[in-house]
Amino acid sequence: MMTLTERISKLEQTVGGDAKICVHAVNLTTGDSFSHNEWRVIPTASTIKIAIVDMVSRLVAAGGLSWDDACKFTDGDVVGGAGVLRYMPSVRELSLSDAATLAIVVSDNVASNICLDALGGPAVATAMLRRTWDIESTTINRPITMNPGPDDHEHTAQSTAFELVTVASHLTSDTVERMEQCIDGRMLTKWLPLSWDVEPPKSVCKVAHKPGWIETMRGDVGVITVDGNRVVMAVAIDTIPPGNMHQGNDADAAVAEISAKILEALVPGFKSLLKD
Repeated sequence: MMTLTERISKLEQTVGGDAKICVHAVNLTTGDSFSHNEWRVIPTASTIKIAIVDMVSRLVAAGGLSWDDACKFTDGDVVGGAGVLRYMPSVRELSLSDAATLAIVVSDNVASNICLDALGGPAVATAMLRRTWDIESTTINRPITMNPGPDDHEHTAQSTAFELVTVASHLTSDTVERMEQCIDGRMLTKWLPLSWDVEPPKSVCKVAHKPGWIETMRGDVGVITVDGNRVVMAVAIDTIPPGNMHQGNDADAAVAEISAKILEALVPGFKSLLKD
């Protein structure tokens, strides 16, 4: 039987090019963990939105912001990519609560930038997230845009699998509830049909997650509750070759399979729980 490390190597070969799988996962209930390339600095894509929204949640709890705050934006603030606000020209104001929900549930880029603005912008947000979680490698470089300028950083944000798990291990309940409603099932939640014919009821397995993807990277960060076990994981595959933009590609499948095997490794009796 292949070890998890051997399976990762095989999946990297399947994806091709210089693909590197980066993983950090911890069963917070038992203390068991698994890591592979966990300190490699990688682009976060949309997974950084959990940190942005969670910092907003913390400021709301501290009284510095209110979920009812009205957030206005203009046509010039509308960016492409994921989300729905760019298709709604009549909407140019929404509550901070709605912006946070859209940022996580449908990965709305306009809403995410609204949340980032509420924090004071990329530099202030980076300083805040480093203080909040005592991490060093995670940086928010700029607002989200599909057309960065010549002087802009290539990526919106960077982090490591280890630090993404550090963030996800200490999220507010508000953020986790939004992640439970995330409708993007590209990767982490897709392990269910990979190994089992029928999706288990949420009473058995509950997934709160936020995926992210760009041309060169696929990743997912999640909190999975299974039979009393709480597992936090970040799985990403970096430097993937071109041709992996469609859903269900080899990179998506690799992230999905690794997340499934991590749960099998870290949760006692996990596979037997879900076979029935």
